[in-house]
Amino acid sequence: MKIVKTTTRILSRIIEVAGVIAGLLIFLIAAMILLSIGGRNMMIPVYWVEPFSVYFFIATSYMAAAYAMYKSEHIKVDILITRFSMKTKKVLECSLMIVSLVFFIYLTKYSWVMAHRSYMNHSKDLSIIQIPIWIPQSSLVIGCVLLCLAIIRHLLLLFLKDENESENETPLLG
Repeated sequence: MKIVKTTTRILSRIIEVAGVIAGLLIFLIAAMILLSIGGRNMMIPVYWVEPFSVYFFIATSYMAAAYAMYKSEHIKVDILITRFSMKTKKVLECSLMIVSLVFFIYLTKYSWVMAHRSYMNHSKDLSIIQIPIWIPQSSLVIGCVLLCLAIIRHLLLLFLKDENESENETPLLG
């Protein structure tokens, strides 16, 4: 039980750091866009803003999705779920988490393959700054790994939850 608590605590910290990074990237995207607007008004072209803001937004999306999973704040449709017993809810939630984990493991594997191919082929993006495309693609890999960790943490808490866990641990379906 102590190993599970330690594991969930470590996973929680990793995902919290990802949430902070996602927030900082959103701030950075806003700052870059403001810089671009200012540059345009002064007739100074800032060509790098668009590709970087897109790449940062992709990274932010996956990091924030992992953080939302950690906080159990994804959109929930509970029309049917509220009618089930607690045991049925737990079975459904466990099934959902396992299916989600399988999906994100699959996505992680193939996003790794994609990024690795881009690295091996020395592929560059099509923007004027020619960034090696494996760099932004690696944010997809990192985000998928974070989502897998968040799901694993959720499953651990689902199976081995005790009364000493913090009160902000809410079930995904309940």
